[in-house]
Amino acid sequence: QDNITTHLPWLTDSHTFTGTSASELLDYLGVRDAYAMSFIGLNEYAATTTIEEIDKYHPIIAYYQDGKPMKVRHKGPYWLLFNVDKYPETGSEVFQTKMVWQIKEIIVHRKYEK
Repeated sequence: QDNITTHLPWLTDSHTFTGTSASELLDYLGVRDAYAMSFIGLNEYAATTTIEEIDKYHPIIAYYQDGKPMKVRHKGPYWLLFNVDKYPETGSEVFQTKMVWQIKEIIVHRKYEK
């Protein structure tokens, strides 16, 4: 598990989030040949993050906010987060659209080989 303390555009203060890094999830699943991951929220909103972005910015799939389990009404139970304080470019609108909350499904896109 990893921790990120950062400001986010949807929250007024800095918070500490705990979760699993997307990169570690790929390693655990044995799918490092993937080229992207898609995250789908409870409202069916979906966004795709490339493996290059995952390896460069180290997002986490957060399940705790300030030491407490994240509830659906507070963007839980899972929220893909980038550390905006550490990597300011991830605060851009492009990356904001990738920070899917209320994640219900994750799809790993792998290279197809014949």
